[in-house]
Amino acid sequence: MGNNETYPYTYQAIVNIIDEDDSIQVSYFADTICGLVAYLKKRSEDPGRTRIFEIYQGKETQVPDRCYLGDDGDWLSRQALCYPMTTRYGEPGKEGSCPFQGRSHSVI
Repeated sequence: MGNNETYPYTYQAIVNIIDEDDSIQVSYFADTICGLVAYLKKRSEDPGRTRIFEIYQGKETQVPDRCYLGDDGDWLSRQALCYPMTTRYGEPGKEGSCPFQGRSHSVI
């Protein structure tokens, strides 16, 4: 993908520490949605307390939870994220093809 400007530059997860209380939150940032969701899953963050935003060209847009949560309300696997996220950006999901290749999967 490299410098493809179709995809957001950064993803942010905002986790409420207390249910439905926005006064105490933790934020995590990553260059890829798959890296961010894998990190949240590894930390056992509650999907019900988490919102994910894409940050692109100075704008924050909330990502619909159907793009990163399964029907059971749990985090999707890295592989399962590919289809909803690539189709979100107007491209067909192709198995074995990752539009985020070349980006760091680290979370800060």
